[in-house]
Amino acid sequence: MATDEQQGWTLREWQGKDGLKLRARDWTATREQQTVLCLAGLSRNSRDFDRLAAFLNAHGLRVIAMDYRGRGRSDHDPQQDYELASESEDIRLGLDALGIDNFSIVGTSRGGIHAMVLAATLAERVEGVVLNDIGPKVEYQGLARIAGIVGRNMQEPSWEAAAARLKQAYESSFTSMSDDDWRAFASQLYREADDGVRLDYDPALAVALEDLTPDTVPDLWPLFNSLPEIPLLMIQGENSDILTRRTVEEARRARPGMKTLTVTGEGHAPLLWDTATQHEILSFLKQRA
Repeated sequence: MATDEQQGWTLREWQGKDGLKLRARDWTATREQQTVLCLAGLSRNSRDFDRLAAFLNAHGLRVIAMDYRGRGRSDHDPQQDYELASESEDIRLGLDALGIDNFSIVGTSRGGIHAMVLAATLAERVEGVVLNDIGPKVEYQGLARIAGIVGRNMQEPSWEAAAARLKQAYESSFTSMSDDDWRAFASQLYREADDGVRLDYDPALAVALEDLTPDTVPDLWPLFNSLPEIPLLMIQGENSDILTRRTVEEARRARPGMKTLTVTGEGHAPLLWDTATQHEILSFLKQRA
């Protein structure tokens, strides 16, 4: 167990389904024990939630941000088993190992798919779900863009070069980012390496999208429609190429009580950095207590 006292979190560890060492950041609550599980996107890691977690924790919530196998501080899988089912089992083992009974979930992209699976299968334990730029329909164009990125151009010579690459790739959809913001974004995605900085995931993750075609895009409507009557908040990036406004409206018609939020000036997936979005998430989660 390791603690980053400056950031206020403790590094937790458990074993995955095949013995891999998996890790999570744990911001322990001091005033109450409502727990929020944060699950990141395909090639992302627990650092995506540092700002949101610190904010929620300052308001009395315990926050657990997990690193899937092959991401962040968790072990890479020598068998390259990065299927959703394996990750889902790892998450369930982590919930047990960390003593998490009832909880809400903030799931970004792939993490939102995991959130829906957990809500559908552990209905008695999941108290509410925030879906960050993911819904019952995933746009092929957005998935194809991601498939063309994952596992490629893993290394940059410096933090400045990493920030510049991210700006070049994403500035058309994240339109209000300063140079400091791009540097902060780089610190979430990259880690120090011997000869510069490197994206913080196993490049073998590319296998998860190697067979992508318009016909293989998963239909998530059956999963979405199977969700129990728990509170839902769906967040969409204004410029997202994964979750369209049309899909948000269709999802809201299917779940009339679902709350929605559009983050202006951001694409896939909203960073959850801004005060307004953080307060909206906090208000939603506090209503679950």
